[in-house]
Amino acid sequence: MVYRDSKEPPTLEEIVDTLSNINTKFDALFEPLTRMKKLNSRQLFKLFIGVFALSPMYIFAMTSILSTKQAILSLGVLLLSYHSSWNIATRRLLWRSLYIRKLIAVTTGLPVGLHAQLSAAQLARGLSSAEHTADMSLQEKIVTFQVFENQRRWLGVDWSSYLLPFERSAFTNEFLEECHGLTQFEFPPIPTTSSRPDGKILIMKWSWVDPDWLLDLSFNDNKSPEGWVFYNNNWKSPSYTDSMTCFTRTRKWLRKAKLTVQGSI
Repeated sequence: MVYRDSKEPPTLEEIVDTLSNINTKFDALFEPLTRMKKLNSRQLFKLFIGVFALSPMYIFAMTSILSTKQAILSLGVLLLSYHSSWNIATRRLLWRSLYIRKLIAVTTGLPVGLHAQLSAAQLARGLSSAEHTADMSLQEKIVTFQVFENQRRWLGVDWSSYLLPFERSAFTNEFLEECHGLTQFEFPPIPTTSSRPDGKILIMKWSWVDPDWLLDLSFNDNKSPEGWVFYNNNWKSPSYTDSMTCFTRTRKWLRKAKLTVQGSI
């Protein structure tokens, strides 16, 4: 930071930098409202019903656990510290818990990232309810699994898979939820219940179509054979080339698998 006489008029660069900082702070302040605007009418209705259903809990807390003054002070502290580093870190750590996300999904009815292996699980359920054909071995579906590899640049270490505890994991799915690495990748579980009219349970099996994981070079617009997209310290401002301002990077791996019906019981 350069200190100068306050009587000097600000330069154009300083004005632009100040306006950019103000715009960034306002974007962060109104981020929850921006997300609310993306909800459709059905999701807003579910949110209203969930909040209304929890009203007895709020009333009980206000009358038996906290006084009105304590409740107002607690709410004020949470609102004023919502964008603080410790608050963000705490929320991200809690958000990694599947039980926390399930609790929020039940109480609000909103989609909160419970989609880990969702498309493949739905596919398996679809096959389990498929109509009976003469040759069951012909029933199969192809699924393309996506795994994102994430790294952070550390001073004196260069790029590493060791990331901060409150940010995304070294390997995530397309919903930024933690998943196993490429060598330890696990297929989604196959449902053991049946929704077929005859009550039979299909015997299904996962198998790889591609011999190995392949880089999706379209992810970085074919700018480099390594497939990396570089970001700043907060995983924003994507760039296809590395620079001194880039501290994080991501690339996308793809591999096709086949879910085959081998018989029924």
